[in-house]
Amino acid sequence: MTSSDQVVQLFEAKENQPIGGTDLASVLKDAFLPDIKSGCVVEAKPKSILVITDGEPDSESGVEEVIIEAANSISKDADLSVTIIQVGKVCLYKFYYFQLFQQMF
Repeated sequence: MTSSDQVVQLFEAKENQPIGGTDLASVLKDAFLPDIKSGCVVEAKPKSILVITDGEPDSESGVEEVIIEAANSISKDADLSVTIIQVGKVCLYKFYYFQLFQQMF
């Protein structure tokens, strides 16, 4: 994303409307992949990833595995930042996300 208009379009797109599941592990895995240009893998740039979710991940262990794998693949802590914001009235997984990041550090 490079503009606020792109963010608005992303949230308004029909395919991004809530439908029940939260496949967070797959989404994070895609976000952590190194940049690819013209079929050649180039050096990964530092990334800051913002996740806004309203629910439980489909696979808690899958989320943990993907984040740990990504953390182990970087050379400096500054190369990767992940922020998870939980929204909505049901905050059942607020503690899960807090505990997940406490275990990482």
